[in-house]
Amino acid sequence: MASQEEELLLRTIPHSKEAEASVIGAMIRDGDAVLQALEILQPEDFYGRQFQVLFSTMKEMAREGISIDFVSLQDRLKAKKDVPPEFFPWKP
Repeated sequence: MASQEEELLLRTIPHSKEAEASVIGAMIRDGDAVLQALEILQPEDFYGRQFQVLFSTMKEMAREGISIDFVSLQDRLKAKKDVPPEFFPWKP
């Protein structure tokens, strides 16, 4: 029988894929949302690895002064050699 500590470690952290996708979507649609999200969130605040990668990429782009939209985000993701195709929110 697993100890209480082991049982806690095996549980999945509460998360919402839909909420994480909504944050990323808002950031893509609205420049103000990018600034607000960057003030309070970090990539590790996202449970899904896909959302961590998308957020990190948008954070890099914002730091470089690059406008974030579907096309610029897709271009940046394509340029990264370590991003698997399934991480794209749309088909590249």
